Amino acid sequence: MKSIFLQCTLLLFIFQSSYSQVVTTDSYFPNGEKEITIFFDLKQAKDNRVTGLLGKTSDVFLWLGAGTADNAFKYQPSGQTNFSVPFEMGRMSSLGNDRWSIKLKPSDYYKVPAGRTIKKLGLLLKSGDGKSQIEDFILDLYDDKLAYKIIELDIKKVFDAIETINLKIRTSKIADKIIFNNGQTT
Repeated sequence: MKSIFLQCTLLLFIFQSSYSQVVTTDSYFPNGEKEITIFFDLKQAKDNRVTGLLGKTSDVFLWLGAGTADNAFKYQPSGQTNFSVPFEMGRMSSLGNDRWSIKLKPSDYYKVPAGRTIKKLGLLLKSGDGKSQIEDFILDLYDDKLAYKIIELDIKKVFDAIETINLKIRTSKIADKIIFNNGQTT
């Protein structure tokens, strides 16, 4: 049963990650205490209100929040108060072909009380007047603990219970032998 669950979980992850994404970052493990660049590909957005943003070269703004695992919009940047007007701190940079970016350090950008850790960013892009936008996205942030992501896995077949599964992972820190083979590190 565990084998079937693991296989299904891995396949779900692969199918999900094989599609293009609207939101990506310059880091596999974005951290609220470090500067990150966030990229948006508007051609991948599903919200019908995105049409007013397609083809623009300016007047696109990030509307965002930061928060805990429960509420990604708990804290707002100073000055972000009216969705119908441009928010200058959130002015996006056009990369062409309906791709946009912004560079920020989340801990400096938001009004987060001292001692609180930002776990998630709530993100959406909008026009200056707020009439066009993309759907809301939640970006997970990582702390300084060891984390990993599977970045490559052969999904061309179904694996047998005793078959070796080759995969590549990326870790947030240098790690010694975190992959297990039948419970033993390799």
